[in-house]
Amino acid sequence: MNTSSHVKTLAALASDALSQVGKLLQNEFALAKAELSKDISRMGVNLGLLVGGALLLIPALVLLLFALAAALIANGFSPAIAYLASGLFGLVIAFALIAIAFVRIKAMSLVPERTIRQLHKDQQTISEVTR
Repeated sequence: MNTSSHVKTLAALASDALSQVGKLLQNEFALAKAELSKDISRMGVNLGLLVGGALLLIPALVLLLFALAAALIANGFSPAIAYLASGLFGLVIAFALIAIAFVRIKAMSLVPERTIRQLHKDQQTISEVTR
C-alpha cells in the first residue's frame, strides 16, 4: 500500500469516528429530553392534584371547623374559645398537608439520571476504544 491510500484510510476512519460520536451525542440528547419531559409532566400532574385538593379541601374544612366549634359551644365552652380551638385545629391540619406536599415535591428529581449514567458508560467506552 502506498502512503496515499493510508491517508485516505485514516481520513475515512476519522470521519467515521466523528460521525459515530455525533450520532451518539444526538441519541444522548434525545434520551435526556425524553427523560426530562416525563419528569416535568409528572411534576405538573402532582402540582395539579395539589391545587385541586386544596380547592376542594378549603370549604370542607371550614364546614368541619364550624361543626367542631358548635360542638364545643354545645358542651359548655364560650364561643370565643370554641372558635379559637377550631381555628388552631384547622391550622395544624393545613400545615401538615402543606408539609406532606412539599416533601413529595422535593423528593422528585428533575435530573436525567439515566442519561447521565449512559453518558458515563459512553465516556468509558470511548476511553477504552481510544487506548
